[in-house]
Amino acid sequence: MMEKKASCSRRHFIKTGLTGVSGLLLLGGCSIVSSNREPASLTLICMADLHSAMDKMARIIPLVRSLAAQEEAVIVLINGDVFERNPVSFNTGGAAEREFLRQLSAVAPVFLNAGNHEGAVSADMRDVAQQMEADGVQFISNMRKISDGTPLAPTVLHREINGVRFSVAGIATDDMSTYPGVHRERWTVPEAFAYAAEELPALWRNDRLNILMDHDGVLSDRTVFPTLPEPAVLLGGHDHLRFVVREDQRIALHTGSYGEIIDLVRFSFKGNIARYELESITIDDSLPADPAFLALAQELEEIHLPENLREVVASNTVIQTQTQLMQQMASWLRESSGTDAAALNNTTFGAALPLGDVRLFDIQRSIRFDDNMWIATLSGTDLITLKNKANQFDFDNWERSTGEYVAGSFPDTIQLDQTYTLAVNGWVAIGTPFNQMRFLGSEGHAFERADPPVMTRETLISRLNQG
Repeated sequence: MMEKKASCSRRHFIKTGLTGVSGLLLLGGCSIVSSNREPASLTLICMADLHSAMDKMARIIPLVRSLAAQEEAVIVLINGDVFERNPVSFNTGGAAEREFLRQLSAVAPVFLNAGNHEGAVSADMRDVAQQMEADGVQFISNMRKISDGTPLAPTVLHREINGVRFSVAGIATDDMSTYPGVHRERWTVPEAFAYAAEELPALWRNDRLNILMDHDGVLSDRTVFPTLPEPAVLLGGHDHLRFVVREDQRIALHTGSYGEIIDLVRFSFKGNIARYELESITIDDSLPADPAFLALAQELEEIHLPENLREVVASNTVIQTQTQLMQQMASWLRESSGTDAAALNNTTFGAALPLGDVRLFDIQRSIRFDDNMWIATLSGTDLITLKNKANQFDFDNWERSTGEYVAGSFPDTIQLDQTYTLAVNGWVAIGTPFNQMRFLGSEGHAFERADPPVMTRETLISRLNQG
C-alpha cells in the first residue's frame, strides 16, 4: 500500500458563478506523498450536463485542442448528458453531439459516464454504447439490463498515460423516472448509496490517481466522496449545480450545466510528491468557436428544425443569465397563477435565453419541460420550510445542499398561523411519490391543476412581449 501524506489539513469550500464574463480561477495546490517516483503530469478537463449546447460545444473544441497541445498530457472527463431530446438532435441521431465527441477524441482520451439523457436520441442503449466506441470515446456505466444483469459498459477503466496509472469509474442515477420511457423498461441502475458501499471499493486498484464520475447528484456525492481511495477526483453531475470542494487529498467538482464552465485539474508528480491545481474557465463568446462545427450545427438545424420552431415569438432585452430567468419566471408564474407563492425545480431550466429575437426553439431550450401549474394550500410553517430550501443559486455549502432545488417567489412576511396558496410545476407536485418532500420539505399536499391553465412556456413568451 502506498504511503500518503497531505499538506492540506483542512477542508476548503470554493464557489464560483456560472455566468458572467470569461474568467479563470486558480487555486493553490495540495501536496500528496506516494511511493511512486517517476516524474509525470496529467491534466483533467472536466465537464458535465452539456445537453446539446451547440454554442458551447463549438468553443470547447478549440479550447481542448489548445490544452492538448500545451499540456504534457490531458484526458477529457464528461459526466453524462451530452445529449438532449430536441427535434434537431433526435432527427439526426445526435449527429452534432457525436461530431463534438469525435473532435475531442482526436486530440485527447475522452471518458464519458452515462447520464440519464445519453439515450435521448436512441431507442436502444446498446446502440449508444456502440456509437461511443466507434467515435473513439471510452464509455463507462453501471447500468445493467433488467432481463439478465448484463452491464451496458465497463464500470471502471484502468489506464496509464505519461507514466501516471489511473482509474476512471462511473455511477449513473438510479432514479429511473428521469430516463426516457423506452429505457426504463429494459435497464436498471443499482441504488447509488448501496453500490458505492458494496461494489465500488472492489473496483479500485493501487493506482496513482482515482477518478469517479457520479451522475446521481450531490447527495450521492457526499456519501461516496469520503470513501474514495486517495488521491482522488470526484466529478459530479445531474442536478446542475456548481461546487468545488477540496478536502485534504480529494477534490470534488460540479461544473454546472449547458457548458457554462469547465474545470481543469492539473496533477504533477515529481519524485514521491503529487500536487494538483484547479483552474475554472467560463465558456462564453469571448472564446473562439470552431467554424466547421458551427457550420455543421447550423446546417443540421436548417434541415431538421421544424418551421414553427423557427418563428420569432418574443424579444428579450433584460434576461441575460439562467439564474435571472429562474428568478423572473418564479415571479411571473406567481402573478399569473394568482397565488401567494410559486416554485419550479431548477432542472426545468436549460440554456440561457438569447438577447434580441427569441425563437420558439429558444423558448424550448430555456424551459426544457412545458407544464401547467398545480396549486395547493400550505400552512405558514410549510411555506417557511420551502422558502428556506429554495433559491440555492449561490449556495456553496456542500454539506447542507439539497441537490436539486426550486426557484421560488414568496411573500416577504409569512405568518405561522395563516395558510397560503402555492403554485408549482407538475414535476414538483406529482412527478414521483417523493417529490413533494424532496423539493418542498413537506408532503401530503393536494395539488390541483390551475384552471384556466397557466403554462410555463406560454407565460414566458407573454411576459417577454410585455417588455
